[in-house]
Amino acid sequence: FPETKRLFSVPDSAAQFSELSEDQTSGRLSFTESIYLLDRTAHKALPENRTIIFYNLSENFIYHRPEQAVDLNSGVICFPDNFEGIKETDIIQVRVTHLANYNLWRNAYEDEDKALYKTMKTHWTERSKEVVGKIIGNYSKNIVYEDTFTPVTVERYTSRSQGAVYGSPEKIKDVVGSMLSGVTMVNQHILNKI
Repeated sequence: FPETKRLFSVPDSAAQFSELSEDQTSGRLSFTESIYLLDRTAHKALPENRTIIFYNLSENFIYHRPEQAVDLNSGVICFPDNFEGIKETDIIQVRVTHLANYNLWRNAYEDEDKALYKTMKTHWTERSKEVVGKIIGNYSKNIVYEDTFTPVTVERYTSRSQGAVYGSPEKIKDVVGSMLSGVTMVNQHILNKI
């Protein structure tokens, strides 16, 4: 919704959407995700019969923007190389995803201390490795490359307001309806003829 609103070149066209602020219409959920490349020897120590593990260490699962920069109490651990038919290579991949707080990441990114964001990213990535290591075993010693994205990364490269991975909680039905009609017409008249 806020992303769609930014696309209007004529201010009057966006007037019907201006009652709510971007903060009110932005999606609320964003994540950090770390991608680890490990040497093949790590494969023996990792779960071989799982492609994904959803975990929750709290009594109740809390699915909303966390108060801290990252919620390590829950997460998703993916093993993309465990899918059947994947060609074996010298490197295997592990992906770890956690709920994250956009505002805290944005504040660190914009801070006068330009090292703060990078320090925060390193801190939370290391803490994540500790938590996940207790679930799947110590994979850290086999890491040959790693990278982590934050809500700020999502916002920068996708233009999604507040780094939200999912859409706005506020739906403008005529816009959504127009998009759905377009998809329906493409499916009916173009894709069915291929």
